[in-house]
Amino acid sequence: RAQGLYSYCQPENGFQAGRRGDAQNAADCPAYMKPAFLDQYWRGHQIHEIESELARQRSRLDRNRHQILRKDERIAEIRSELKKNDLPAERRTSLLNEFNRLVDEKNALGRENAFAQTEAERLQMHLDMTLRTFGR
Repeated sequence: RAQGLYSYCQPENGFQAGRRGDAQNAADCPAYMKPAFLDQYWRGHQIHEIESELARQRSRLDRNRHQILRKDERIAEIRSELKKNDLPAERRTSLLNEFNRLVDEKNALGRENAFAQTEAERLQMHLDMTLRTFGR
């Protein structure tokens, strides 16, 4: 048990545990090892938090890009249908309403993506700086 705790309570293991998002588990660490383990654990935990938020922003960007593509496809279908000469007025009005709604939604997603891209870039810079600060 003592050998296992000695191996587990190494500072590098603390950093890796924090970076993975593992629970802080230093209660059984020998008193002389605990401060270094915890210091590195919290550094790893900071990195984990930044990386997790960066992953959320990138996922948001991907999700929005996919939605924009789907909306573009539907907009193209509507444009094609609107070119028909024998299109009933009611159907034309319905298509135009859907077209306008899709364009508005696409524009909103574009604005959201601009924000998410800026946030992802900020997080990446923050991550790089934090890793350098920690000598990683």
